Amino acid sequence: MVTKIFKEKYRWAFKKEKSLILDEFVEVTGYNRIYVRTVLRETREKIYFKK
Repeated sequence: MVTKIFKEKYRWAFKKEKSLILDEFVEVTGYNRIYVRTVLRETREKIYFKK
């Protein structure tokens, strides 16, 4: 749920705002900053198929 909120903010933010959003998300979740950027930039849900 938290990720969806931050994704929406991050998607429409300018560069300086994105940096602040990343800082806030890292503080809330404790994730690595590079990983957070990857998570927030994902555009669609991942779909897993059974083999």
